[in-house]
Formats: sequence, C-alpha cells, structure tokens
Amino acid sequence: GPKIKLATDSKLAAIQRKNAVERIARLQSKGVIVQEYTHQPLLWAGSKFSLRAFAVIASVNPLIVLYRDGPASRSPLKYRADDFSDKLSHMPNVHREGFNWNMRRPPLQKLQQYLDTNFKSKKGYVDKTLRPSMQAIMADVVRSLVRQRGDRHYWPLPGTMKILCFDFLLDKNFKLYFHETNSNCVVFPGYPHLKGPVQEQTQQAITVDSLLFAEELLYRKKYGLSLKPTSFFRWKELKQLFDILIDEAKK
Repeated sequence: GPKIKLATDSKLAAIQRKNAVERIARLQSKGVIVQEYTHQPLLWAGSKFSLRAFAVIASVNPLIVLYRDGPASRSPLKYRADDFSDKLSHMPNVHREGFNWNMRRPPLQKLQQYLDTNFKSKKGYVDKTLRPSMQAIMADVVRSLVRQRGDRHYWPLPGTMKILCFDFLLDKNFKLYFHETNSNCVVFPGYPHLKGPVQEQTQQAITVDSLLFAEELLYRKKYGLSLKPTSFFRWKELKQLFDILIDEAKK
C-alpha cells in the first residue's frame, strides 16, 4: 500500500503556528470582542473572588423577573498577580475538595462585613451601590435576551420559566465588571457533599419557591387576577427570598 510519512514535531509545530497566524488575521479583519483578564482585582482577605446572582424569568408577557443573591466564590489560594504556575490563586470558581467550603462560598453580606473592617469608606456599599449596579446590568441583559412574539428565535417559550445566573468581578478601585450570564448554571457550584447553608437556602429559593411563584402566576393569568408580584398570595414569604428585578405587569 502507499507509504504515509508523519510530520515531525518541528513540522507540525510550524503548521500549527501558520494556522494560528492565519486565524488571528481573519479575526482581526472581522473585529472581535475580547474579554480582558482583570489582573488587579479587589481581594477578599488576599483571595480573588467573583460574585454570582440569579434572575428568574417567571413570565415574558408581561415580563416579570425576580432577583436573588448568589454566593460569592473565593479562590482557594492567595492571589498572586504575576504567578500563573498555580491557577488556584486565579480561579475563584474552581471546584476543589480540601478547603473550607463555607469560607469559599460566603453570602454577599459577608463581603459587606469584610469591607466594614478593611474599607471604612465602604459602609453600606453592598446594599446601596453594588447590588443596585448588578441588578441594573442584569435587567438590561435580560431585556436584550428576551425576544418578542413572532420572532423565530422567541425565547424563552411562553408558559415556561427560565433561570439565568450572572457572574461579576470587582477590581481594586471597586469598578464592577460583568463577566457572563449562563442559562445552564449550577445553583451551588461544587460537590454535593460540600453544600453549605448558603447554597442550600439558595437552592430552595431558586428550584422550589420560584416554581411556586410561576405556578401562581399561571393561575392568575387564567382567572384574570392581578399579575403584580406584590399582590401574590405568598408575597410575604417571597419578598424575603427575592427582589423584583423587572415588573411590566400593568395591573
């Protein structure tokens, strides 16, 4: 049969370099969006951290969306800006056993306690500045994702509920960066046996209480009752779990 000559390592490397250069050239000609690595993050007791929040799209017509704090995620190791030899210091959302899980997945209010101790000028920062800024970004993103009726990419489908998770980062100057949103998000990242109270409470709210809210919403639509979230039978309990992110109900 025919003889096949395999490329040597040096030839293969040359081909890969050529392909990479050509790909970069194509991307440069089209224009691309690049996510810059935030190399000067705000540190939490020496650890890099990210912030997660949840949006529950309970209805698209009218658009009704609930907001829920998620846990923060702290890197297992102290952050070292110029050392990439151990990625555990750069990745706050890495899943790894052997670390204090509750310390690595603290609630958002724990961040305020840390700021109160270490940044005297940031009293009330989480409630007055951080969360409202996150919610404003999330509302804009949700509105940009939800399609109008008649759009062939209509999403989410009528009569369905959708959960989105959003990830944010703060830099050392307290500038807020929106990193990404995901519709296939893990309510409590990590291994099942490492769940802590924050994750369990969030899971209950996101997977059970939000469904009860959506169920009542469908009931109210069917019988012509008010769709304002504050008029719901269980709103007294729900308002302890969620904020209203978007409410376009007219009555």
